Order: sequence, then C-alpha cells, then structure tokens
Amino acid sequence: MVEIKHYARDGKVSNITQLVGDISSSGDLWEVARRLELDIMRPDRLFGVNVPAIRLGEAVAMEEDGQEIYYGFVWSKDTDDLEAEQRLSCYDHLIYMMRSEPVTQVFVKKAPADIIRLVCKEIGVSVGTIPSVGADFSLNARNETAYSIIMMCCTQMHKATGKVYYPIMRNRKLCIIEKGELTDPVLEYRTEVVPGTLLSVKYQEALENMVNKIVIKDEKGSKVGVVSDKESLKYYGQVMKQYYKQKDEDANATAKNMLHSVDHVIQVTVSGDWRLRTGYSILFKTPERSSKFYIRSDVHHWSSGLHTTDLVLEYENAMDKKESEKVR
Repeated sequence: MVEIKHYARDGKVSNITQLVGDISSSGDLWEVARRLELDIMRPDRLFGVNVPAIRLGEAVAMEEDGQEIYYGFVWSKDTDDLEAEQRLSCYDHLIYMMRSEPVTQVFVKKAPADIIRLVCKEIGVSVGTIPSVGADFSLNARNETAYSIIMMCCTQMHKATGKVYYPIMRNRKLCIIEKGELTDPVLEYRTEVVPGTLLSVKYQEALENMVNKIVIKDEKGSKVGVVSDKESLKYYGQVMKQYYKQKDEDANATAKNMLHSVDHVIQVTVSGDWRLRTGYSILFKTPERSSKFYIRSDVHHWSSGLHTTDLVLEYENAMDKKESEKVR
C-alpha cells in the first residue's frame, strides 16, 4: 500500500492518502523526469474535512511500506467545476535539469563526473552516486540544457567503458546508473497473481526509426565515406542520412552508431511492482519466447488498492547519446 504526503511551503507535512483517488507514476527513457499524477479532493468540496490547498511548486512524496519511493513538485493542476476532485501533475528534480541552462556553459579539460557535479550545483540539485570514468575533455555547451550537458558527459563515459548510462533521482539526489541492470521480478504467466504476473502481452515490429545508410561529409560538404547496413538495405529499402564529421574524430565509429534497424517492442501489463522502472532490465518468459529485455518506459497505476504496471520492453539497451561541440 502506498501513502501520499504533502510538503507545504511553510514546512508543514500532511498525510493526504485518504484524500487521494487514482494514482499513476510514469518514467520514459526519452523524457527522463519522472511524473506522478493523482486525483485529490478539492479544498472547497468536502464539508467538515480539512483538505489542504496544494499550491504549484510544493512537494508531494509517495511512500511504500514506509520507504519514500518518489519525491516531486506540483507542476500543474487541472480542475473541473463539475468534479469534486482535481488532478495534480508532479515531476521530480530532473524537470529542472530538463528545463534549465546552467551559468557555466564552456568546460575545459574536466572529468565528466566533475562537470555533472558543477552543473547540478548551479541548478540546485543534490548529487548522489556518479561513476568516475572517462578522460578529461572540453566541451562548448552554449544554449544547452543541464540535461543535455549531463548526457554529453554520459556519452563520454560510454566511449571509455562501453557501458550505457542513465540519470535518475534516488533519495532526492541525482544519480547516474549503469542502465540495464537486471531487476526482479521475472515477468511470466502464473496461476496466482503475484508481482510480475503477466496480465496482457502485445508484440510490435516496426521500421519507424530505421536508418541504414550514413553518408559522411567533411566541413566543406564533400563526401568522404559511407557506412551502411547491407542486410537492412537488401530487405527493407534505403533510409539515408548525412553526417558531417568533426575534427580529430573517428567519423566511421560515430556513423555506425547512427545506424538503426528494426524495432522489436513488447507492451505488457503486469501485477505491479515498483522495481519495474525505466533504466533497468528484466527477464521475460512466455511459451513463445524467453529473453532479457530493457524497460523503455513504465507506468504504475494504483486504483482501489490494486497496483498494476504497464511496460514497454525492447531488445536494445538504448541511450540518449549527445555529442559535444568542441571548444575552439
């Protein structure tokens, strides 16, 4: 069972669980900032009950078995005159990284972890665990958001280790995790409904994001190379993009990373478990297939005491790679 707490601007903390109806919390690989939505009674619609007036920018936390699993800020409120409840939408601290540009935007010969710490300090976000990997590098991040700069650093770390990195909020601190760590429970059909039990499964194959040929050009626009996926070209036709190489860069390696073939996606609904979140991987077992998959997005629902989780799963351990412009 989850509980919801309201942290008012004046420092007062209230348990508002009994005033809350349906709850959902969602995460997505490409949106990053985790969202919490809940329906709560309006202050002016419940006679004889003290309902706090929750204001924009105030904090809301969600706890499970006494442990805080979410902490975010009220970002929007939707109210209908005909309804007794209003809808609150909240985001965790990563929303400030997504929307803000730090004061320092040019970094010269600094370690990726040091750049992340500096950016977080300027934005006002506390820092947790960050891997100390990757050589010092310089980047020009003018007009870039704090999130983009963080992912430039994660891309630099990826080049050094080959691992995939992803930012999350943990205990109200920004942490950079190795994306794809295996988590429980195993997703499979069971005779009893326990966390991870499959309730529905849908499969999708699509060419929406396919890129199977990259033409490499120099700064003057002259063609200097081509990288392609011959098998993909043979079966699916050509989707081509241009890439302008940067000075002192392995353009072929960068171009190969831009190639993308068929997306194999599985959409499932399972009996809910908070461990099933974006950034982690799971074991998926059915009579048709059994494999490890990566969680691309998740939505957790709590309604009438029931917890269910919708997941989008994929084979590829994808990362939002961002190349930095070099300091001139």
